[in-house]
Amino acid sequence: GQRLGVDGVGQLQLGLVPRRAPGGLVVEVRCSPAAPSGRRAVGRRTGRSLQGLQNVVKDRTMQPPGHRDEEAVRRFIEHFALTFSDMGVPRMPSRVLAALLVAEDTGMTAAQISERLGASPAAVSGAVRYLIHVGMAVREPAPGSRRDLYKAAESRTYTAMIRSGIYTRFADVVHEGVVAVGDETSQAGARLAELRDFFLFVQEEMSAAADRWEKMRQERHGG
Repeated sequence: GQRLGVDGVGQLQLGLVPRRAPGGLVVEVRCSPAAPSGRRAVGRRTGRSLQGLQNVVKDRTMQPPGHRDEEAVRRFIEHFALTFSDMGVPRMPSRVLAALLVAEDTGMTAAQISERLGASPAAVSGAVRYLIHVGMAVREPAPGSRRDLYKAAESRTYTAMIRSGIYTRFADVVHEGVVAVGDETSQAGARLAELRDFFLFVQEEMSAAADRWEKMRQERHGG
C-alpha cells in the first residue's frame, strides 16, 4: 500500500487488494487511516499531498477558473429552478431569476430572457412581474431604448425586505387568528400563538443577521 499525507491532517493508507470474481481477477482499491510517521516524511517520500490526491480525482470535465461553460450554465439554470420550485417559488419565475443571476450584462430585456430560456414572451412577462412583486428582480429603462431591462435584485434588496418587518406582519396576521379563536388557552389558540411567536423570533434573528451581513459585505468590498 502507499501512504499519502499532509502536515497536521493525518495520512491515508491506500492499498491494492486483488480478489477473484466471476469473469476474472478484480483489484480493489482500499483506503484506511494510517498511523502518523512524522510531520513531513511521508509527503517527501511520495511527493503527493492530500490536495494533490484531490486534484487527481477531480472531474476532468471541469473548466479552468475564469472559463464560462454555457452548457454548465444551462444546467445550473434548470437545477436552480427545480430547487426553488421545490421551495414554493413557481417554476418559470425561478428559471427567469436564474437567467438574470448568470447574465454578464447589466440586465436583460424580455426578448433576451425569452431567447435564453426558450420560453414564450407571455410566460416571461408573467414571470418578471412575479419576481418584481416579491422583490427578487428590478426593472430599469434601457439606455437609448424604449425597452426595459430586468436585473436580479442585489442582496441589499433582501436585507431591506427583512428590515421592513415582513415577518412581523406575518405575526400580526397570525395574532388575529389567536384573537378570533378566543385566546391562547385553547388548542387552536396555543397553536396559533406558537406560530406567531415563531415569526417574531425569526424577525428578530433575521434583522440581526441582515446587519451582520451588511457589515461583512462592506468589509469585503472595502467599505
